[in-house]
Amino acid sequence: MTAPGFTTTSGVALAPAPPEPGPDGTPVTRVGLWAADTGRGPVALAADELGLAIAYGGPAPGEYGLLVDQSARQALAGIEALGRAKLRELAAWHRIGDDTVWPPRTAHRCQKLAHAVCRAAHRDR
Repeated sequence: MTAPGFTTTSGVALAPAPPEPGPDGTPVTRVGLWAADTGRGPVALAADELGLAIAYGGPAPGEYGLLVDQSARQALAGIEALGRAKLRELAAWHRIGDDTVWPPRTAHRCQKLAHAVCRAAHRDR
């Protein structure tokens, strides 16, 4: 087996990022992602931040197809649309129970997609 992380078919690189303590002190899963064609460096996101980035990057990817690839690409679009500071602010509100930070009817689907991206980044290849 090789190290965890991989590059999706659309060129988004995913890698595990060191966990950070959450609001209650438990470690929070994080993933690093970047794409050479965006001109931005790597960004490390917690799973909830990743879900929010996917939600704000456009309509949620469909039920089938390259879901991790589409979700990772959409997360980069969401980071670009919101900015890193706004994304952190929304995630902080979400962590204290404010579900109004999500666009309508996106929370559950985008959280599932974010966890799929995290699993893919942390899986040994």
